[in-house]
Order: sequence, then structure tokens, then C-alpha cells
Amino acid sequence: MSVRLNCEVCVTRRSFVRFFVSLLCLLLFAAACSAPIMPRLPQPRDRLSDGSAAEIPEVDQRNYSWLIQQLGGVYPDAELATYVDGVGQSLVPGLDPAGMEYRFVVLNDLVPNAVSLPGGFVAISRGLLVRLKSEAQLAAVLGCEIGHIRAGHHLQGVERDSGHRVDPELSVDSEYLELAISLSSVEQDLLTKNYSLTQEQEADRLAVDMLAASGYLPDAVLELLEGYLEQQDHTDDGSVRLFRAHPVSPERLEKVHSYIGKYYPVRVSGGGGKDFLALVEPLQQSAESFRLYNQGRQLERKGQFAQAIAIYHQALQVAPEDALILAGLGLAYLRTEDMVPARRYLLKAVNLQGDYAKTRLGLGYLYLQKWQYAQAVNQLEASLRLLPTVEGAFLLAEAQQNIGQKVKARDLYRIVASVDQEGKLGRLAEQRQIVLDGE
Repeated sequence: MSVRLNCEVCVTRRSFVRFFVSLLCLLLFAAACSAPIMPRLPQPRDRLSDGSAAEIPEVDQRNYSWLIQQLGGVYPDAELATYVDGVGQSLVPGLDPAGMEYRFVVLNDLVPNAVSLPGGFVAISRGLLVRLKSEAQLAAVLGCEIGHIRAGHHLQGVERDSGHRVDPELSVDSEYLELAISLSSVEQDLLTKNYSLTQEQEADRLAVDMLAASGYLPDAVLELLEGYLEQQDHTDDGSVRLFRAHPVSPERLEKVHSYIGKYYPVRVSGGGGKDFLALVEPLQQSAESFRLYNQGRQLERKGQFAQAIAIYHQALQVAPEDALILAGLGLAYLRTEDMVPARRYLLKAVNLQGDYAKTRLGLGYLYLQKWQYAQAVNQLEASLRLLPTVEGAFLLAEAQQNIGQKVKARDLYRIVASVDQEGKLGRLAEQRQIVLDGE
């Protein structure tokens, strides 16, 4: 039965369209000297408060994927990615006797940020990368995040639940069983954790030790924090996220200064590096597009969509091949229900950065509204592989139902109803599941 003609659905088509476009926009909005005395690095702490060690890769991989997609996806520059990973990998030899594998990535997020997860995942946003002055400062950022991992800060005060809350009526051979598990098990409290000043000081000490052991000047940690402190009280570009998660204070700087003075008394102010400056230069040149993009987002938040679209176009004139700006423009057009330009810009964004879930979700929604159900299924399935979301699962259920895949649609509606029991989508999914069960 076509969902479009189903008289059981209790919302009109237009209100349904507006509801989903609002959800999509919310998702879019949804940062060398040797040491005379080498301090002993602590052994890594247990990374799970419950569950077995065998569960760590699966749990952390889901969290890692969620984090990347929430922060713009991976920045599509292979040379820069290799360089940043190389700097990060130079810090970790000999750190972990258990042989933890570390990953270092650049996120396509214009807001300055640096994040990590207990499975050895470390990420820096392009918005923070562009503010750094040297490779040593980059090493300092990555070293501090490694420090948080090694000290077990992510799991202090966090309840990890490795159980999977899956609807028992969902068939064990359902195509969407893994989707159900993923939707029910991402630990968002772990991903949004803010560190205490004590935890930051411990991470700073570990970062200083790592930089010195790897041939970087440990003063780079101090330089980095001085820059943070200067920006902390004068920020209007979203950097508050970085400073909320990583609080900076004069006391923190003094502790780092004293530690370096005690263990690394011979030191020189850190310099730059031709490779670093050359690789970051393209990001520096697109700083104006950053400013315009952020201005457009602010206008969208105020409901000024026509003005936001105009600003996004200005940003594209500065950086015409920027996938994040193209996605923002396409989704802004989608919110005004102007489907032709929405499709144009979303398609271009997907072609430039195909591993960004929100762009795939927006394009899938657009195809669904144009009754192009096969294309909608392709885009929505790609979106869910990158980032399992209730919104994506619901839209895919509707697309599957419209092409006659009732079993798949019923499974998807059941998943949405199970994980979003109190939400509007969950209630609507339950109604549609009941209809399908009765056919």
C-alpha cells in the first residue's frame, strides 16, 4: 500500500515535509631538545568499566563513526591526512605495551576542536588546524588528546553500557539487525564529555613528555595553551565548544611551565616547518569562506533563510569546491522546499565528499519527495552506513514501503518505534508498522 495514500497517517504531506526538513537542518547544526630527566609514562588504565576486552573494538568503532559524522565528516585532503597521521604516529612509539593502534584524522568542521575516544581515535578539526603556527603545535594538540586516552579520562564518571537494546520481535536474520544495534548503543555521554582542570593538567604533562621524546620542543604545549587562553574570552565563532571541553586557565599554564622547567630546563621557543605551512596554506586562504559559512548558519538559526542562502553563495565564490559549504547551501534550499537547486548542490557535495552522512540523508529525503524511490533507497542506505539515525531509518522505511518492500519497511518501522518510543517519529512508525502487520 502506498504510504502517500494511506489514510491512517495522521499528519498531512506538507506538515510531514516541514517536520523532516526541520530535523535535517537541526542535524546540520547539530573544534628539539633532549630531557635530562625523563618522567615515567603511566601504564594505560582499563578502558572498560564493564564488559570484556573483546567488546572494545566494536563499541569504540561505532562511537568513532558517530563522532566523525557529527563533526563534518573526514576532510577530503589525502595529503593533509597523511601528514597529520604521520605527526600523530611519531608520538606513540613505545607508549603502549599492549600495542594500541592510534588513528589521527582531520575533520571537515570549521569550528576549532580536538577530540579523542578511548579506542585510540584522535581527531582535529580544520577550524583548529588553521589556527596553529607550527608542526610542534599540531603535535601538542594530538599529544594532549593521546594523554586523555592514556590516562583513561574518557571513562572516569561515565557509565558504559555494552548491552544492546533491540526489539525482541525483530528477526535475527533481519537485514537491519546491525542498524538496530547501532542505534541503541552509541554512547553520546562519552562523546560529549568535558574534562576537569585536573584531567587537563595530567594530559598536558603526558603531551610534554611525548613531544620531548619525539624530538619536538615541549614549549609547543605552552604556546598552544597560551593561544587558547587568549582566544577563550574573545570568541564568537563557535570555539566555545573547544573551551568547554578543554578548560584553560592561568593555573593550567603555570603548571605546564613549572613541569617543563623541572624536567626540560634547556628549551627554545618552537618554530614552524615548511611542510606544515605549505599544507595549511590552502585552509588559510579559505578563511573568508569560513567566516561567511558561519554567518550563513547564524542566519538560518534565526529563520532568515533567503539571507542565509545569499551568504552561502558568497562563501562558494571564495571556495567553490568546498563540500561543507555546498552541503549547507543544498540543505538551506531544501528547507525552503526549493528542490531543483537543493538537488544540484547536494549532488555536488556528495561527489566531493561521499562519506558525509548528512548530505546523503538530505539527498535521500529529496529523492523521496520527488517519488524517486530507488534513488532515495540508495542515498538513505549510504547515510545509515555512515551514521545510523532514527530519521534516516524512518525515511528508508517509507522508501522501501513505496517500492513494495513491506518486510524491510516493517523491520525499519519496528526499529524506529523501539528506539524512539517517546518521539514523534517513533509514534508514527508504530502506527505504520501496525498497518503493515494487518495487511
